[in-house]
Amino acid sequence: MNSRKSWNLTIGIIAIISGIVFIVLGIVNYDFFREFLCVIIGIGMIVTNIPAVIFSLYSLGYDKKRNLMFLSGIIGIGLGSFYIPFHGTVMSIICGAFLLILPTVRIIFEEKHFEQFKKEIVLYIIGIFLTLNMLEVMFKLIVIIAGVIFILVGIYLVNTALNIKRAKKKGSINATIEVHDVNPLQIESKEE
Repeated sequence: MNSRKSWNLTIGIIAIISGIVFIVLGIVNYDFFREFLCVIIGIGMIVTNIPAVIFSLYSLGYDKKRNLMFLSGIIGIGLGSFYIPFHGTVMSIICGAFLLILPTVRIIFEEKHFEQFKKEIVLYIIGIFLTLNMLEVMFKLIVIIAGVIFILVGIYLVNTALNIKRAKKKGSINATIEVHDVNPLQIESKEE
């Protein structure tokens, strides 16, 4: 339980700091933050598609699902590579559409659709984020809303970690023993 508490506390603090950074940079220095975020998204597209390409190489040509993973991985790496230097409106729309279509296709190919949807939700969010990149005001608003959401999640995690700590202390200090329905001990004496 101790590792879970420290994990919640660490992630909560990181989320709060990230939320504050999102809000401040979204309001004060939006252009720099947008450029930085687009580069991070491009790098993320490359890094997340490399394992798909590597794992699908082993059964390439034998399985339709693996062929789809290989093709989408190559396209994702290519788009991510182009998106880093050229993250204008057209590339944002293309990458956003790719990140919306690819998860949908993977969900269709999987037997457990809802389980796959839970795995792909982050790609849907990033795809919508990139598609709305063309609307400056909307993108700025999304950055600020994302900051607020990060702060709220961080506060929740920190609160959870501190409540676990309080509950542990309370239970260990105020431990009581209750005895119910106890019969008195009968002692027999031997007469000599």
